[in-house]
Amino acid sequence: MIGMFAVAIASCGLAQEQANGQGTAPGQAGSVMESSSEALVATYAFEAEGPNVTRTASAAGSKVTSDTKASAGAYVEFSGTPKVGDYLEFALPSLGAGTYAITMSYKSNTNRGNVQASIDGVNQGSACSEYAAAVGYQVSCALGNKTFTTTATHKLRFTVTGKSASSSAYTMTVDKISLGLTCAAGFADCNNNPSDGCETNINTSASNCGVCGRVCSGTNGASSCVAGTCAVNTCNAGFANCNANAADGCEINTTNDKNNCGACGNVCLPSGANVAAGTCSASTCKPVCNAGFANCNANAADGCEINTTNDKNNCGACGNVCLPSGANVAAGTCSASTCKPVCNAGFANCNANAADGCEINTTNDPNNCGACGNVCFAGATCRMGACIPPVSAVYWGTSTDRELGPNQVAWDPGYYTASCGPDEALVGLSKAVDDTYGHAILCRKYATVSWSAVLLAGSEQRRALRVADWDYGYYKAECGSNEIMSGESQAQDGSSAHAVLCSAGTTAQSNCEPRIVDFQAGYSGSYGDWDYGYYKGDCPYGKVAVGVSHHPATGKVHALLCCN
Repeated sequence: MIGMFAVAIASCGLAQEQANGQGTAPGQAGSVMESSSEALVATYAFEAEGPNVTRTASAAGSKVTSDTKASAGAYVEFSGTPKVGDYLEFALPSLGAGTYAITMSYKSNTNRGNVQASIDGVNQGSACSEYAAAVGYQVSCALGNKTFTTTATHKLRFTVTGKSASSSAYTMTVDKISLGLTCAAGFADCNNNPSDGCETNINTSASNCGVCGRVCSGTNGASSCVAGTCAVNTCNAGFANCNANAADGCEINTTNDKNNCGACGNVCLPSGANVAAGTCSASTCKPVCNAGFANCNANAADGCEINTTNDKNNCGACGNVCLPSGANVAAGTCSASTCKPVCNAGFANCNANAADGCEINTTNDPNNCGACGNVCFAGATCRMGACIPPVSAVYWGTSTDRELGPNQVAWDPGYYTASCGPDEALVGLSKAVDDTYGHAILCRKYATVSWSAVLLAGSEQRRALRVADWDYGYYKAECGSNEIMSGESQAQDGSSAHAVLCSAGTTAQSNCEPRIVDFQAGYSGSYGDWDYGYYKGDCPYGKVAVGVSHHPATGKVHALLCCN
């Protein structure tokens, strides 16, 4: 194919140029597309000195002369001294059928002759005089129109026929040969090949729509050229031509474009509760939720309706249901976006591992007593979720009595005494089932100091009024506000109580309640069956005895006053 460049002047006679190359090398042809509102003209330019043009000459010979002002920087002239009849001939390859307007350009000078053109042996146009009083470059000589009926190589000869009187010689130059082919309306030469002429229908060509080189984009769809204008026929599913510009096809992905979601112009705006922004997914506007919220019902109207941090049916994510699993689990719950067990009473999930459920029994675990991580102090046990200090019984009138009173003497001479140690508190009493005698007291570890008072039980002796008449109808012996009960005495035959021993406590007591001693045999209270076969009354966990009541007539023990 002969090298060339094309310039198209588009519709309505407006001068627009489109270059398809950087110019033509010597000997190459160039194609220039010119148009009016009716037709386009393809002009093919052949450089006389180009390698693709076959050149012959008469006896005067020919040569290429370089000149920067010539077309492509060179022209052809005679190499010897010409005379009338000498010629330069150029074979123009593969010109297609059609009618061409032919011109030749040359370098004029004072020694130039007259030149007659002929095509395939037939004169073409009038003779041109290359004479001029001053040097001129790329001077044009119009040779008229020529019609070719078939595609063929044609010989264009330029013959010296004379000279003007002013010229000093018969020299001749040929710089460039141009052939202008007028295309039928709606056609153009877009492949720059003169052999097939105006081969392209620019009214329908999707790659040369309206003008050579204008491609109708089929991006994400199908496009076509209609009457020289690109049009988008159809878009692929999920795409649309939202800018109404056929040049870039179906440029919008409507499945994920939040400004054109599902259709051009459908903007996803934030709306509804707990919504940070709008987004587009699967051609549908959806909310971008604030942290900790989700749109679990897939309804954009109510926004992000679920708090996934605490919703047990959507915990951390939609549909993640917290079901009860593992040992001792009553139900599942959601906290901080994580499923956690709701434990049965008396159990806890202390290892924070939902897989094994509520693995700890907090009613009896000394390392997790009542709650995870609540460690009972040394020697204490965990009962019913409370840390219980060590307890032991002291029996009336025996060597188990632990406190002899001040100065190591009996604190109630002539009576049987039962006393807790100096670092203990009294928390329980027992008596015979037939109520004929007291049998033992129960002591537990408590931070006490020394013995402080002895109160006779045969009368009302209250050193503090913690509770109004806490055992109506009975005498009450009650230690002071910063004292606790640490012992009791009774007649040697056990028939009646005689006195109570008070020791200084560390703090004032509160939240007091009476506890009746007159229970059934074998009663298991707060501390279990600590004196088997006897009636027992003891203080609740965490409380100590601060007073005792007796029958006014018989002196029998009736109740304990227990306080924190």
